[in-house]
Amino acid sequence: MPSSKKERALNGFEMHMISEALKMYQDQQCKSIRDIERSGKNPLMTEGFIIMEVEQLKEKLRDL
Repeated sequence: MPSSKKERALNGFEMHMISEALKMYQDQQCKSIRDIERSGKNPLMTEGFIIMEVEQLKEKLRDL
């Protein structure tokens, strides 16, 4: 008998791990961008872009 409640693709622990990994990725990328800018070079992406993309990905994960 099909369940009326949709089962989540990921459990809470898995979601937490992925969320923490995305935060680490975002922090590392933003630091790298700041380092590039401090050296007088132009990075390919901005911190705002990285933050926006990570937030969109977190939103997609919540919808799974």
